[in-house]
Amino acid sequence: MNLLTDPALMVTWLAAGLRCYGFFATAPVISRQIPARFRLAFSLILAFVVAPLAAENTVVPTDWWGFSAMVVSEAALGLAMGWMALMVFSAVNLAGTIMGFQIGTGISALFDPQTGSQSSEIARLMTSFIGLAVVVAGGHNLLIRGLLTSFGHVPVGGDWMDPQLSILASNMLNGVLLAGCEMALPVVGATMLSTLAIALATKAAPQLNVYFAIGILLNLVLGLVALLVVLRDPMGGIDHLLGSLYRALMLPLGI
Repeated sequence: MNLLTDPALMVTWLAAGLRCYGFFATAPVISRQIPARFRLAFSLILAFVVAPLAAENTVVPTDWWGFSAMVVSEAALGLAMGWMALMVFSAVNLAGTIMGFQIGTGISALFDPQTGSQSSEIARLMTSFIGLAVVVAGGHNLLIRGLLTSFGHVPVGGDWMDPQLSILASNMLNGVLLAGCEMALPVVGATMLSTLAIALATKAAPQLNVYFAIGILLNLVLGLVALLVVLRDPMGGIDHLLGSLYRALMLPLGI
């Protein structure tokens, strides 16, 4: 089939390219590390690869309204898939943010290019560390494979919006918040115990001003030691992380 002479193939290629670009615009590891022009070029190349097979199940719109609806639907599906996968990484960023505030480094929050927002040094460290672990384990290949698999489950122009999707997204957000808090528990527990000890020492000898003398440094040291405990074996749970990443990616497809 010729892309320039076959209208169905041309429509399929454009719509599939929108799904791919929407995915690369929000997917973790890929969205912030790759410039927009390269994401666009890669999206069009992937769409060119899948278009001949996807065109067999594509229903070509007969008017501009139908074509506009297809364009919006495909872009929204790509964004939803990437956003769902990004929520898995949000748990790591949330844990790092909580740890940073507990240790005392949250006051120096700076712009993080990986998330596109401000975050503490601990959050940036954990996000970069887990992102590196995912890339080393082949997680970027898993993301692209999931994107290509989506064309087999939801054809180009197909109906994918499910009323239950909002409930699934809400449940996943609850899981992200719980996972982030659980990940930060060692640091929170260590700093709470040190704060309690400093409070008792200050109560016993208020004239020494224990908190400003050793309290801040003690919280920082204990927090960093607890952080080492959290990060001591990041690759040990990478299989579980990749599995969660793939399941989150497939949620908008109803899989």
